[in-house]
Amino acid sequence: MTINVNYNPAWLSWVASTTTCLRYHGMDVDEVDVAGHSGYAFRMVVARDLCPSGPTVFSWHELAQGITLLGRSTRSEFGLYPGKEPAQMEALDRARRDLLEFVRHETAAGNPVVIWGTYVPEFGVATAVKDDRYIVSTFREMTGEEEPPLAHDELHDLGIVYGLSFPHAVSFDPGQRDGMALKQAANLANLPDLQGQYRVNGGAYESWIGALLNYEINPFGNAYNASCWAEQKQFARDFLARLAGRMPEARGSLEEASGLYGETYTYMREFAELFAFPAGEAVEQEDSRNEGVRLLELAMQHESRAAVAVAEAARASERGLLAKSETATD
Repeated sequence: MTINVNYNPAWLSWVASTTTCLRYHGMDVDEVDVAGHSGYAFRMVVARDLCPSGPTVFSWHELAQGITLLGRSTRSEFGLYPGKEPAQMEALDRARRDLLEFVRHETAAGNPVVIWGTYVPEFGVATAVKDDRYIVSTFREMTGEEEPPLAHDELHDLGIVYGLSFPHAVSFDPGQRDGMALKQAANLANLPDLQGQYRVNGGAYESWIGALLNYEINPFGNAYNASCWAEQKQFARDFLARLAGRMPEARGSLEEASGLYGETYTYMREFAELFAFPAGEAVEQEDSRNEGVRLLELAMQHESRAAVAVAEAARASERGLLAKSETATD
């Protein structure tokens, strides 16, 4: 099968890869639809040391649930193998071989598969298995690099074996779909902080600000997180604006939330431009770090207000649905 992943400007490679697969199946969707309905647009996870892992540290299974709402079933292969002892490494190798067979079966049936670890710890799309190697479409299409076939043990998967396909069309009521997506957005935007190695939402901003102030920061991770989360705020802005056009009972709060996420995106985009990916010298300069703190503080203030507005929109939506139900009963 011929397939091209659109990674421009996407840094959230799961969103880009999944959108590509859904379009291959004939679905009229874009990255905003996928990020919104999967919930990716309303997540924010940052490691205390700003390592690059933050944007992928959550349950990937939860992302797939939203794709069913969009109109496509999912089928997955998943395993987590963090240890380095011989038994664990043997289990990882078996899981990697199982993933290869999963992808072989799915692609032979005409289903491209989102897999983890294509050349780097990022998501890409497997389009076939030939000579026991993955044929993939990845971010390298944006950079102009070659995409040689990958053996089962050549994925940079960090011990996480993951494959996701979308084999069948399913029907879902659009109004119910939007209501469930909005409820999920409200829950994710208002998640309590984890207070551990990884922090979420307001806590993520606080940890990030502290790392800049104390100059205890991973330069590459700082730039990578900035690019990822700036794009995520843009997705949130655009998705809520679309919901506002389809959900009159919650339009006011949705428009407010979309505007606030738009402001958040503006500050995060400026932050990402200041600390340009992959990692420039700006993080070494105190003036740049102070400016970064200012931008993060503004982004945090606007996003906290956006979370409140999203929660109010979800409540308004539920009230509207309840009123319609009572009217239909009468």
